Amino acid sequence: MYLVKFKLLSRVPVPGSEKLYYRLFGGAECVNDEILLPEGASVSTDAFYNLFSCKHFKFVNTDNLKAEIAFSGEITAELRLATASEDKALRTERAASVSKNLIVFDVPDCSGTEGYLYVKITAHAPSVLYGGGFVTETPKRKLKIGIVVCTYRREEYVKRNMGFIGEYIRENPAFTDRAGFFVVDNGQTLSEEDLPAFVKLIPNENTGGTGGFTRGLKEVMASPENYTHFLFMDDDIVFMPSVIDRTYSLLCAMKEEYSGYMIGGAMLSLTEPCLQHEFGGRWLGNILKGNLKNVNLESVSGLLENERDIRSDYNAWWYMCLSVAAAREKGLPLEMLFIKCDDVEYGLRASEGVIAVNGIGVWHESFDYKFNPILEYFVKRNELIVNARYPRGKGFFSNWFKMVRAIAKALVEYRYFHIDMIAAACEHFLKGADYVGSIDYKALFNKYRERFPAMLPVSEAVPGYTGNIDEALAKSKRERTKKFLEVVTLNGYLVPKKFYRETCIADMVYPKPVNFYLTRKVVNYNPYTRQAFVSEINKGKLFYGWGKIIRISFAMMFKYFKAAKSYRQDTPKN
Repeated sequence: MYLVKFKLLSRVPVPGSEKLYYRLFGGAECVNDEILLPEGASVSTDAFYNLFSCKHFKFVNTDNLKAEIAFSGEITAELRLATASEDKALRTERAASVSKNLIVFDVPDCSGTEGYLYVKITAHAPSVLYGGGFVTETPKRKLKIGIVVCTYRREEYVKRNMGFIGEYIRENPAFTDRAGFFVVDNGQTLSEEDLPAFVKLIPNENTGGTGGFTRGLKEVMASPENYTHFLFMDDDIVFMPSVIDRTYSLLCAMKEEYSGYMIGGAMLSLTEPCLQHEFGGRWLGNILKGNLKNVNLESVSGLLENERDIRSDYNAWWYMCLSVAAAREKGLPLEMLFIKCDDVEYGLRASEGVIAVNGIGVWHESFDYKFNPILEYFVKRNELIVNARYPRGKGFFSNWFKMVRAIAKALVEYRYFHIDMIAAACEHFLKGADYVGSIDYKALFNKYRERFPAMLPVSEAVPGYTGNIDEALAKSKRERTKKFLEVVTLNGYLVPKKFYRETCIADMVYPKPVNFYLTRKVVNYNPYTRQAFVSEINKGKLFYGWGKIIRISFAMMFKYFKAAKSYRQDTPKN
Protein backbone atom coordinates (compact mmCIF):
# COMPACT_ATOMS: atom_id res chain seq x y z
CA MET A 1 0.00 0.00 0.00
CA TYR A 2 1.36 3.40 -0.98
CA LEU A 3 1.58 5.83 1.93
CA VAL A 4 2.97 8.39 -0.50
CA LYS A 5 2.62 7.90 -4.23
CA PHE A 6 4.68 10.32 -6.29
CA LYS A 7 2.66 12.91 -8.17
CA LEU A 8 4.48 13.93 -11.35
CA LEU A 9 2.16 16.45 -12.95
CA SER A 10 2.59 18.11 -16.32
CA ARG A 11 -0.36 20.36 -15.46
CA VAL A 12 -0.68 21.37 -11.82
CA PRO A 13 -4.07 22.25 -10.23
CA VAL A 14 -2.95 25.80 -9.38
CA PRO A 15 -0.52 27.68 -11.66
CA GLY A 16 2.63 28.54 -9.77
CA SER A 17 2.54 25.47 -7.52
CA GLU A 18 5.04 23.41 -9.54
CA LYS A 19 7.68 23.43 -6.80
CA LEU A 20 5.30 21.65 -4.45
CA TYR A 21 5.83 18.42 -6.46
CA TYR A 22 9.51 18.08 -7.42
CA ARG A 23 12.72 19.95 -8.11
CA LEU A 24 14.26 19.73 -11.58
CA PHE A 25 17.91 20.37 -12.48
CA GLY A 26 20.05 20.33 -15.61
CA GLY A 27 17.30 20.45 -18.23
CA ALA A 28 14.95 17.88 -16.72
CA GLU A 29 11.28 18.46 -17.58
CA CYS A 30 7.88 16.96 -16.89
CA VAL A 31 6.04 15.70 -19.98
CA ASN A 32 2.84 13.61 -19.88
CA ASP A 33 3.25 13.15 -16.12
CA GLU A 34 6.75 11.67 -16.49
CA ILE A 35 10.11 13.29 -15.76
CA LEU A 36 12.42 13.28 -18.79
CA LEU A 37 16.08 13.43 -17.81
CA PRO A 38 18.80 14.23 -20.34
CA GLU A 39 22.32 13.09 -19.49
CA GLY A 40 23.58 14.92 -16.40
CA ALA A 41 20.11 16.09 -15.34
CA SER A 42 18.50 15.25 -12.00
CA VAL A 43 15.20 15.35 -10.16
CA SER A 44 14.46 15.22 -6.44
CA THR A 45 11.16 14.73 -4.62
CA ASP A 46 11.93 16.95 -1.63
CA ALA A 47 8.70 18.88 -2.17
CA PHE A 48 5.45 19.20 -0.21
CA TYR A 49 3.41 16.60 -2.09
CA ASN A 50 6.17 14.04 -2.76
CA LEU A 51 8.39 13.84 0.31
CA PHE A 52 7.83 11.29 3.08
CA SER A 53 7.32 12.96 6.46
CA CYS A 54 9.11 11.30 9.35
CA LYS A 55 5.96 11.92 11.38
CA HIS A 56 4.63 8.77 9.71
CA PHE A 57 6.90 6.69 11.95
CA LYS A 58 5.05 8.06 14.98
CA PHE A 59 1.48 7.76 13.77
CA VAL A 60 1.34 4.78 11.41
CA ASN A 61 2.61 1.22 11.16
CA THR A 62 5.54 1.25 8.74
CA ASP A 63 6.24 -2.48 8.58
CA ASN A 64 8.74 -3.28 5.81
CA LEU A 65 8.61 0.30 4.54
CA LYS A 66 10.22 0.64 1.13
CA ALA A 67 10.89 3.39 -1.39
CA GLU A 68 10.09 2.47 -5.00
CA ILE A 69 11.45 4.24 -8.08
CA ALA A 70 10.08 3.37 -11.53
CA PHE A 71 12.57 4.36 -14.24
CA SER A 72 14.23 3.57 -17.54
CA GLY A 73 17.68 4.60 -18.75
CA GLU A 74 20.87 4.78 -16.69
CA ILE A 75 20.62 6.49 -13.32
CA THR A 76 21.94 6.79 -9.82
CA ALA A 77 19.10 6.72 -7.31
CA GLU A 78 19.45 7.97 -3.74
CA LEU A 79 17.21 7.68 -0.72
CA ARG A 80 17.97 10.81 1.33
CA LEU A 81 17.08 12.18 4.77
CA ALA A 82 16.76 15.93 5.31
CA THR A 83 16.82 17.49 8.79
CA ALA A 84 17.65 20.95 10.06
CA SER A 85 21.29 19.94 10.56
CA GLU A 86 22.02 17.75 7.52
CA ASP A 87 20.87 16.33 4.20
CA LYS A 88 22.43 12.90 3.73
CA ALA A 89 22.10 9.82 1.54
CA LEU A 90 20.85 6.71 3.37
CA ARG A 91 20.85 4.38 0.35
CA THR A 92 22.41 4.68 -3.11
CA GLU A 93 22.15 2.47 -6.17
CA ARG A 94 23.28 2.81 -9.76
CA ALA A 95 21.14 0.96 -12.30
CA ALA A 96 20.45 0.76 -16.03
CA SER A 97 17.47 -0.57 -17.95
CA VAL A 98 16.28 -0.13 -21.54
CA SER A 99 12.66 -0.66 -20.43
CA LYS A 100 10.63 0.43 -17.43
CA ASN A 101 12.13 -1.07 -14.28
CA LEU A 102 11.97 -0.71 -10.51
CA ILE A 103 14.55 0.20 -7.87
CA VAL A 104 13.47 -0.67 -4.33
CA PHE A 105 15.14 0.65 -1.19
CA ASP A 106 14.52 -0.63 2.34
CA VAL A 107 13.70 2.43 4.43
CA PRO A 108 15.31 2.58 7.89
CA ASP A 109 13.27 3.51 10.95
CA CYS A 110 13.52 7.27 11.47
CA SER A 111 11.30 7.50 14.54
CA GLY A 112 11.83 10.67 16.55
CA THR A 113 13.50 12.50 13.66
CA GLU A 114 12.23 15.96 12.76
CA GLY A 115 12.80 15.72 9.05
CA TYR A 116 11.69 14.00 5.88
CA LEU A 117 12.79 11.33 3.40
CA TYR A 118 12.94 11.82 -0.34
CA VAL A 119 14.53 10.34 -3.44
CA LYS A 120 16.93 11.92 -5.88
CA ILE A 121 17.69 10.59 -9.36
CA THR A 122 20.65 11.62 -11.49
CA ALA A 123 20.82 10.54 -15.14
CA HIS A 124 24.04 9.22 -16.71
CA ALA A 125 22.28 8.83 -20.07
CA PRO A 126 18.84 9.97 -21.31
CA SER A 127 16.40 8.52 -18.75
CA VAL A 128 12.79 8.69 -17.54
CA LEU A 129 11.27 8.75 -14.06
CA TYR A 130 7.80 7.21 -14.29
CA GLY A 131 6.80 7.41 -10.64
CA GLY A 132 7.01 5.36 -7.48
CA GLY A 133 6.59 6.26 -3.85
CA PHE A 134 6.82 4.96 -0.31
CA VAL A 135 5.14 1.60 0.25
CA THR A 136 4.31 -0.42 3.35
CA GLU A 137 3.14 -4.01 3.71
CA THR A 138 0.89 -3.13 6.65
CA PRO A 139 -2.45 -4.95 6.20
CA LYS A 140 -5.24 -2.62 5.18
CA ARG A 141 -8.10 -1.96 7.57
CA LYS A 142 -11.58 -2.07 6.12
CA LEU A 143 -12.74 1.52 6.12
CA LYS A 144 -14.62 4.09 4.06
CA ILE A 145 -14.72 7.88 4.26
CA GLY A 146 -17.93 9.89 3.97
CA ILE A 147 -16.94 13.25 2.48
CA VAL A 148 -19.21 16.18 3.39
CA VAL A 149 -19.19 19.47 1.48
CA CYS A 150 -21.39 22.28 2.81
CA THR A 151 -22.27 25.07 0.39
CA TYR A 152 -24.39 28.21 0.26
CA ARG A 153 -25.00 29.65 -3.20
CA ARG A 154 -21.62 28.67 -4.59
CA GLU A 155 -22.87 26.43 -7.34
CA GLU A 156 -19.92 26.84 -9.69
CA TYR A 157 -17.35 25.91 -7.03
CA VAL A 158 -19.23 22.74 -6.11
CA LYS A 159 -19.77 21.67 -9.73
CA ARG A 160 -16.10 22.27 -10.49
CA ASN A 161 -14.83 20.22 -7.54
CA MET A 162 -17.24 17.36 -8.07
CA GLY A 163 -16.13 17.38 -11.70
CA PHE A 164 -12.52 16.92 -10.57
CA ILE A 165 -13.63 13.97 -8.43
CA GLY A 166 -15.51 12.50 -11.39
CA GLU A 167 -12.39 12.62 -13.58
CA TYR A 168 -10.39 10.94 -10.82
CA ILE A 169 -12.97 8.18 -10.44
CA ARG A 170 -12.89 7.47 -14.19
CA GLU A 171 -9.13 6.92 -13.89
CA ASN A 172 -9.39 5.11 -10.52
CA PRO A 173 -12.76 3.27 -10.38
CA ALA A 174 -11.90 1.63 -7.03
CA PHE A 175 -11.96 5.10 -5.44
CA THR A 176 -15.72 4.76 -4.92
CA ASP A 177 -15.01 1.84 -2.57
CA ARG A 178 -12.92 4.16 -0.42
CA ALA A 179 -15.09 7.29 -0.32
CA GLY A 180 -18.64 8.57 -0.79
CA PHE A 181 -19.74 12.18 -1.31
CA PHE A 182 -22.46 14.26 0.33
CA VAL A 183 -23.18 17.86 -0.72
CA VAL A 184 -25.29 19.80 1.77
CA ASP A 185 -26.91 22.71 -0.05
CA ASN A 186 -27.86 25.40 2.48
CA GLY A 187 -29.00 27.73 -0.29
CA GLN A 188 -31.10 25.07 -2.07
CA THR A 189 -29.86 26.32 -5.44
CA LEU A 190 -28.40 23.05 -6.74
CA SER A 191 -30.27 20.21 -8.43
CA GLU A 192 -29.29 16.57 -8.85
CA GLU A 193 -28.70 17.27 -12.55
CA ASP A 194 -25.90 19.68 -11.56
CA LEU A 195 -23.85 16.94 -9.90
CA PRO A 196 -22.45 13.52 -10.86
CA ALA A 197 -24.43 10.43 -9.93
CA PHE A 198 -21.97 9.41 -7.21
CA VAL A 199 -22.85 12.55 -5.16
CA LYS A 200 -25.76 12.58 -2.73
CA LEU A 201 -27.34 16.06 -2.75
CA ILE A 202 -28.97 17.15 0.51
CA PRO A 203 -31.14 20.30 0.32
CA ASN A 204 -31.01 22.06 3.68
CA GLU A 205 -32.24 25.18 5.45
CA ASN A 206 -29.57 27.85 5.92
CA THR A 207 -28.30 26.59 9.27
CA GLY A 208 -24.82 28.03 8.70
CA GLY A 209 -21.66 26.07 8.11
CA THR A 210 -22.02 24.29 11.45
CA GLY A 211 -25.56 23.14 10.77
CA GLY A 212 -24.75 22.17 7.19
CA PHE A 213 -21.76 20.04 8.10
CA THR A 214 -23.72 18.49 10.99
CA ARG A 215 -26.55 17.57 8.62
CA GLY A 216 -24.02 15.89 6.34
CA LEU A 217 -22.46 14.04 9.27
CA LYS A 218 -25.87 12.72 10.28
CA GLU A 219 -26.34 11.37 6.75
CA VAL A 220 -22.91 9.70 6.89
CA MET A 221 -23.70 8.09 10.24
CA ALA A 222 -27.10 6.83 9.05
CA SER A 223 -25.86 5.51 5.71
CA PRO A 224 -26.01 1.75 5.03
CA GLU A 225 -22.52 2.08 3.51
CA ASN A 226 -21.08 1.73 7.04
CA TYR A 227 -18.71 4.68 6.81
CA THR A 228 -15.92 4.52 9.38
CA HIS A 229 -14.72 8.12 8.94
CA PHE A 230 -16.03 11.46 7.79
CA LEU A 231 -14.20 14.28 6.05
CA PHE A 232 -15.37 17.90 6.10
CA MET A 233 -14.27 19.99 3.09
CA ASP A 234 -15.04 23.59 2.13
CA ASP A 235 -16.90 24.13 -1.12
CA ASP A 236 -14.47 26.69 -2.57
CA ILE A 237 -11.13 24.92 -2.14
CA VAL A 238 -8.91 23.69 -4.96
CA PHE A 239 -7.46 20.26 -4.31
CA MET A 240 -6.11 17.07 -5.83
CA PRO A 241 -8.45 14.10 -5.28
CA SER A 242 -5.33 12.01 -4.67
CA VAL A 243 -4.99 13.83 -1.33
CA ILE A 244 -8.11 11.97 -0.21
CA ASP A 245 -6.43 8.70 -1.22
CA ARG A 246 -3.38 9.70 0.80
CA THR A 247 -5.63 10.38 3.79
CA TYR A 248 -7.24 6.98 3.28
CA SER A 249 -3.84 5.22 3.23
CA LEU A 250 -2.76 7.00 6.40
CA LEU A 251 -5.96 5.88 8.14
CA CYS A 252 -5.47 2.30 6.94
CA ALA A 253 -2.02 2.10 8.48
CA MET A 254 -2.68 4.22 11.58
CA LYS A 255 -1.55 2.85 14.93
CA GLU A 256 -4.45 2.01 17.22
CA GLU A 257 -3.39 4.51 19.89
CA TYR A 258 -3.93 7.35 17.42
CA SER A 259 -7.32 6.23 16.09
CA GLY A 260 -8.99 9.06 18.02
CA TYR A 261 -6.91 11.72 16.27
CA MET A 262 -8.16 13.81 13.38
CA ILE A 263 -6.23 14.22 10.15
CA GLY A 264 -5.94 17.85 9.14
CA GLY A 265 -5.06 19.36 5.80
CA ALA A 266 -2.84 22.40 5.49
CA MET A 267 -4.37 25.50 3.91
CA LEU A 268 -2.30 26.88 1.06
CA SER A 269 -2.98 30.27 -0.49
CA LEU A 270 -4.63 30.39 -3.92
CA THR A 271 -2.98 33.74 -4.67
CA GLU A 272 0.48 32.58 -3.52
CA PRO A 273 0.25 28.81 -4.13
CA CYS A 274 3.44 27.85 -2.28
CA LEU A 275 2.58 29.89 0.82
CA GLN A 276 1.00 28.10 3.77
CA HIS A 277 -1.74 29.92 5.67
CA GLU A 278 -2.25 27.38 8.45
CA PHE A 279 -1.08 23.93 9.55
CA GLY A 280 -3.48 23.07 12.35
CA GLY A 281 -4.25 25.44 15.21
CA ARG A 282 -4.33 25.89 18.98
CA TRP A 283 -6.90 27.21 21.43
CA LEU A 284 -5.20 29.52 23.90
CA GLY A 285 -8.08 29.75 26.32
CA ASN A 286 -9.83 32.78 24.83
CA ILE A 287 -8.46 33.05 21.32
CA LEU A 288 -7.43 30.69 18.54
CA LYS A 289 -4.02 30.72 16.90
CA GLY A 290 -3.16 29.07 13.62
CA ASN A 291 0.12 27.16 13.48
CA LEU A 292 2.93 27.90 11.03
CA LYS A 293 1.37 30.80 9.17
CA ASN A 294 3.10 32.24 6.10
CA VAL A 295 5.54 29.34 5.75
CA ASN A 296 7.11 29.22 2.28
CA LEU A 297 6.76 25.62 1.13
CA GLU A 298 9.03 26.13 -1.86
CA SER A 299 11.96 26.19 0.55
CA VAL A 300 13.58 23.33 2.41
CA SER A 301 13.44 25.39 5.60
CA GLY A 302 9.67 25.77 5.18
CA LEU A 303 9.17 22.03 4.72
CA LEU A 304 11.28 21.36 7.80
CA GLU A 305 9.16 23.84 9.78
CA ASN A 306 6.19 21.57 9.08
CA GLU A 307 8.15 18.61 10.42
CA ARG A 308 8.36 20.14 13.90
CA ASP A 309 6.24 18.38 16.51
CA ILE A 310 3.82 21.23 17.29
CA ARG A 311 0.63 20.58 19.23
CA SER A 312 -2.66 21.32 17.50
CA ASP A 313 -6.08 21.36 19.17
CA TYR A 314 -8.13 21.50 15.99
CA ASN A 315 -7.99 21.69 12.23
CA ALA A 316 -10.22 24.00 10.25
CA TRP A 317 -12.97 22.43 8.20
CA TRP A 318 -11.49 23.28 4.83
CA TYR A 319 -10.09 19.73 5.25
CA MET A 320 -10.65 17.71 8.44
CA CYS A 321 -11.10 13.95 8.81
CA LEU A 322 -12.20 12.12 11.97
CA SER A 323 -13.66 8.73 12.85
CA VAL A 324 -17.40 8.17 12.98
CA ALA A 325 -16.78 6.37 16.28
CA ALA A 326 -15.51 9.65 17.76
CA ALA A 327 -18.67 11.45 16.61
CA ARG A 328 -20.87 8.76 18.15
CA GLU A 329 -19.00 8.96 21.45
CA LYS A 330 -18.45 12.74 21.72
CA GLY A 331 -21.60 13.98 19.99
CA LEU A 332 -22.30 16.25 17.03
CA PRO A 333 -20.92 19.73 16.33
CA LEU A 334 -22.45 22.61 18.29
CA GLU A 335 -25.03 23.91 15.81
CA MET A 336 -25.83 27.04 17.84
CA LEU A 337 -22.46 28.44 16.73
CA PHE A 338 -23.77 28.75 13.13
CA ILE A 339 -20.37 29.86 11.73
CA LYS A 340 -16.94 30.59 13.20
CA CYS A 341 -15.16 28.63 15.96
CA ASP A 342 -17.27 25.51 15.26
CA ASP A 343 -14.15 23.67 14.10
CA VAL A 344 -12.26 24.79 17.23
CA GLU A 345 -14.98 23.64 19.62
CA TYR A 346 -15.40 20.28 17.89
CA GLY A 347 -11.68 19.64 17.72
CA LEU A 348 -11.34 20.27 21.44
CA ARG A 349 -14.28 18.02 22.26
CA ALA A 350 -14.21 15.15 19.78
CA SER A 351 -10.56 14.70 18.86
CA GLU A 352 -7.65 13.45 20.93
CA GLY A 353 -5.17 15.34 18.74
CA VAL A 354 -4.36 16.37 15.19
CA ILE A 355 -2.17 14.64 12.61
CA ALA A 356 -0.86 17.18 10.11
CA VAL A 357 1.84 16.11 7.66
CA ASN A 358 3.53 17.51 4.60
CA GLY A 359 1.63 16.15 1.60
CA ILE A 360 -1.94 16.66 2.82
CA GLY A 361 -3.17 20.12 1.95
CA VAL A 362 -5.60 22.14 -0.14
CA TRP A 363 -5.67 25.61 -1.67
CA HIS A 364 -8.13 28.17 -0.39
CA GLU A 365 -8.82 31.78 -1.23
CA SER A 366 -6.94 34.10 1.11
CA PHE A 367 -8.99 35.44 4.01
CA ASP A 368 -7.63 38.85 3.06
CA TYR A 369 -10.31 38.87 0.38
CA LYS A 370 -13.06 38.66 2.93
CA PHE A 371 -14.43 41.44 5.08
CA ASN A 372 -17.94 40.95 6.39
CA PRO A 373 -19.07 43.08 9.35
CA ILE A 374 -21.49 40.43 10.65
CA LEU A 375 -18.55 38.09 11.26
CA GLU A 376 -17.47 40.33 14.16
CA TYR A 377 -20.63 39.19 15.95
CA PHE A 378 -20.02 35.49 15.40
CA VAL A 379 -16.30 35.60 16.20
CA LYS A 380 -16.76 37.48 19.49
CA ARG A 381 -19.82 35.52 20.65
CA ASN A 382 -18.50 32.10 19.72
CA GLU A 383 -15.10 32.72 21.29
CA LEU A 384 -17.00 33.44 24.52
CA ILE A 385 -18.90 30.15 24.14
CA VAL A 386 -15.77 28.11 23.42
CA ASN A 387 -14.02 29.79 26.35
CA ALA A 388 -16.94 28.88 28.61
CA ARG A 389 -16.51 25.24 27.62
CA TYR A 390 -12.70 25.14 27.48
CA PRO A 391 -11.28 28.10 29.46
CA ARG A 392 -7.71 26.88 29.91
CA GLY A 393 -7.08 29.39 32.66
CA LYS A 394 -8.77 32.29 30.85
CA GLY A 395 -11.98 33.31 32.59
CA PHE A 396 -14.14 36.30 33.36
CA PHE A 397 -11.49 39.03 33.45
CA SER A 398 -9.81 37.87 30.23
CA ASN A 399 -13.12 37.88 28.36
CA TRP A 400 -14.14 41.25 29.80
CA PHE A 401 -10.84 42.76 28.68
CA LYS A 402 -11.31 41.30 25.19
CA MET A 403 -14.68 43.01 24.95
CA VAL A 404 -13.26 46.37 26.08
CA ARG A 405 -10.37 46.09 23.68
CA ALA A 406 -12.64 45.15 20.76
CA ILE A 407 -14.91 48.17 21.29
CA ALA A 408 -11.89 50.44 21.70
CA LYS A 409 -10.50 49.09 18.42
CA ALA A 410 -13.82 49.81 16.68
CA LEU A 411 -13.67 53.39 17.97
CA VAL A 412 -10.09 53.83 16.76
CA GLU A 413 -11.00 52.55 13.28
CA TYR A 414 -14.24 54.59 13.05
CA ARG A 415 -16.06 51.29 12.54
CA TYR A 416 -18.94 52.21 14.77
CA PHE A 417 -21.11 49.47 13.27
CA HIS A 418 -18.76 46.95 14.92
CA ILE A 419 -19.66 48.32 18.37
CA ASP A 420 -23.22 47.08 17.88
CA MET A 421 -21.92 43.70 16.72
CA ILE A 422 -19.65 43.29 19.76
CA ALA A 423 -22.35 44.44 22.18
CA ALA A 424 -24.90 42.05 20.65
CA ALA A 425 -22.38 39.17 20.84
CA CYS A 426 -21.84 39.75 24.57
CA GLU A 427 -25.52 40.31 25.36
CA HIS A 428 -26.63 37.18 23.50
CA PHE A 429 -23.91 35.09 25.15
CA LEU A 430 -25.04 36.28 28.59
CA LYS A 431 -28.62 35.13 27.89
CA GLY A 432 -27.38 31.54 27.88
CA ALA A 433 -27.28 28.49 25.65
CA ASP A 434 -31.05 28.11 25.23
CA TYR A 435 -31.38 31.66 23.92
CA VAL A 436 -28.44 31.38 21.51
CA GLY A 437 -29.84 28.11 20.20
CA SER A 438 -33.17 29.81 19.40
CA ILE A 439 -31.84 32.85 17.46
CA ASP A 440 -33.44 33.55 14.10
CA TYR A 441 -30.35 34.44 12.07
CA LYS A 442 -32.26 35.71 9.07
CA ALA A 443 -33.95 38.29 11.31
CA LEU A 444 -30.61 39.07 12.97
CA PHE A 445 -28.92 39.73 9.63
CA ASN A 446 -31.77 41.95 8.49
CA LYS A 447 -31.64 43.95 11.71
CA TYR A 448 -27.98 44.89 11.35
CA ARG A 449 -27.39 44.81 7.58
CA GLU A 450 -28.62 48.36 6.99
CA ARG A 451 -25.96 49.68 9.37
CA PHE A 452 -23.10 48.09 7.43
CA PRO A 453 -21.06 50.05 4.89
CA ALA A 454 -21.44 49.18 1.22
CA MET A 455 -18.34 47.67 -0.39
CA LEU A 456 -17.90 49.60 -3.63
CA PRO A 457 -15.30 50.11 -6.36
CA VAL A 458 -12.99 52.98 -5.40
CA SER A 459 -14.49 55.22 -8.12
CA GLU A 460 -17.90 54.88 -6.43
CA ALA A 461 -16.76 54.84 -2.81
CA VAL A 462 -14.57 57.94 -3.33
CA PRO A 463 -15.96 59.88 -6.32
CA GLY A 464 -13.33 62.02 -7.98
CA TYR A 465 -10.35 60.14 -6.51
CA THR A 466 -7.53 60.46 -9.05
CA GLY A 467 -4.51 59.11 -7.19
CA ASN A 468 -2.94 55.66 -7.38
CA ILE A 469 -4.85 53.83 -4.66
CA ASP A 470 -2.32 50.97 -4.39
CA GLU A 471 0.61 53.35 -3.97
CA ALA A 472 -1.35 55.30 -1.37
CA LEU A 473 -2.08 52.09 0.53
CA ALA A 474 1.58 51.06 0.43
CA LYS A 475 2.53 54.49 1.80
CA SER A 476 -0.01 54.24 4.63
CA LYS A 477 1.35 50.82 5.59
CA ARG A 478 4.77 52.42 6.01
CA GLU A 479 3.41 55.19 8.24
CA ARG A 480 5.23 55.11 11.55
CA THR A 481 3.23 54.68 14.71
CA LYS A 482 2.97 57.53 17.23
CA LYS A 483 2.12 55.26 20.11
CA PHE A 484 2.49 57.72 22.99
CA LEU A 485 0.44 60.43 21.26
CA GLU A 486 -2.13 57.91 20.09
CA VAL A 487 -2.66 56.66 23.65
CA VAL A 488 -2.77 60.01 25.50
CA THR A 489 -5.13 61.59 22.93
CA LEU A 490 -7.32 58.49 22.56
CA ASN A 491 -6.02 58.22 19.00
CA GLY A 492 -6.90 61.85 18.32
CA TYR A 493 -10.42 61.98 19.78
CA LEU A 494 -9.24 64.59 22.32
CA VAL A 495 -7.60 66.79 19.66
CA PRO A 496 -9.62 69.54 17.90
CA LYS A 497 -10.58 68.68 14.32
CA LYS A 498 -8.79 71.74 12.94
CA PHE A 499 -5.53 69.80 13.41
CA TYR A 500 -6.78 66.83 11.38
CA ARG A 501 -5.69 65.86 7.88
CA GLU A 502 -8.52 65.35 5.46
CA THR A 503 -8.06 61.71 4.38
CA CYS A 504 -5.90 58.59 4.49
CA ILE A 505 -5.96 55.12 2.93
CA ALA A 506 -6.07 52.10 5.25
CA ASP A 507 -6.05 48.37 4.64
CA MET A 508 -9.65 47.18 5.01
CA VAL A 509 -8.71 43.84 6.58
CA TYR A 510 -5.59 44.84 8.57
CA PRO A 511 -5.88 48.57 9.37
CA LYS A 512 -3.24 50.37 11.45
CA PRO A 513 -4.35 52.77 14.24
CA VAL A 514 -1.94 55.45 13.03
CA ASN A 515 -3.83 55.65 9.71
CA PHE A 516 -6.81 56.98 11.67
CA TYR A 517 -4.83 59.26 13.96
CA LEU A 518 -5.88 62.91 13.37
CA THR A 519 -7.73 61.91 10.17
CA ARG A 520 -11.25 63.05 9.24
CA LYS A 521 -12.06 60.39 6.66
CA VAL A 522 -10.40 57.05 6.02
CA VAL A 523 -10.76 55.06 2.81
CA ASN A 524 -10.80 51.40 3.88
CA TYR A 525 -9.45 49.63 0.81
CA ASN A 526 -9.14 45.93 -0.01
CA PRO A 527 -6.38 45.53 -2.64
CA TYR A 528 -7.53 41.98 -3.43
CA THR A 529 -11.16 42.74 -4.24
CA ARG A 530 -10.36 46.37 -5.20
CA GLN A 531 -13.34 47.55 -3.21
CA ALA A 532 -13.56 50.21 -0.52
CA PHE A 533 -15.77 51.99 1.99
CA VAL A 534 -15.25 55.31 3.77
CA SER A 535 -15.32 55.69 7.55
CA GLU A 536 -15.48 59.13 9.14
CA ILE A 537 -14.76 60.22 12.71
CA ASN A 538 -17.77 60.94 14.89
CA LYS A 539 -16.58 62.11 18.30
CA GLY A 540 -20.00 61.57 19.79
CA LYS A 541 -19.52 57.84 19.25
CA LEU A 542 -16.75 57.90 21.86
CA PHE A 543 -19.42 58.28 24.54
CA TYR A 544 -21.62 55.71 22.79
CA GLY A 545 -18.79 53.17 22.86
CA TRP A 546 -17.88 53.77 26.48
CA GLY A 547 -21.55 53.58 27.40
CA LYS A 548 -21.68 50.14 25.82
CA ILE A 549 -18.57 49.11 27.73
CA ILE A 550 -20.07 50.19 31.08
CA ARG A 551 -23.40 48.51 30.35
CA ILE A 552 -21.85 45.22 29.26
CA SER A 553 -19.35 45.26 32.14
CA PHE A 554 -22.14 45.32 34.71
CA ALA A 555 -24.07 42.66 32.81
CA MET A 556 -21.02 40.39 32.71
CA MET A 557 -20.41 40.80 36.45
CA PHE A 558 -23.89 39.54 37.27
CA LYS A 559 -24.54 37.04 34.48
CA TYR A 560 -21.24 35.67 33.15
CA PHE A 561 -20.78 32.64 35.40
CA LYS A 562 -24.37 31.42 35.12
CA ALA A 563 -24.28 31.83 31.34
CA ALA A 564 -20.93 30.04 31.04
CA LYS A 565 -22.32 27.08 32.98
CA SER A 566 -25.24 26.76 30.56
CA TYR A 567 -22.86 26.21 27.62
CA ARG A 568 -20.95 23.51 29.46
CA GLN A 569 -24.18 21.58 29.97
CA ASP A 570 -25.22 21.73 26.32
CA THR A 571 -23.59 18.96 24.26
CA PRO A 572 -25.41 17.75 21.13
CA LYS A 573 -26.36 14.08 21.10
CA ASN A 574 -26.47 11.82 18.05
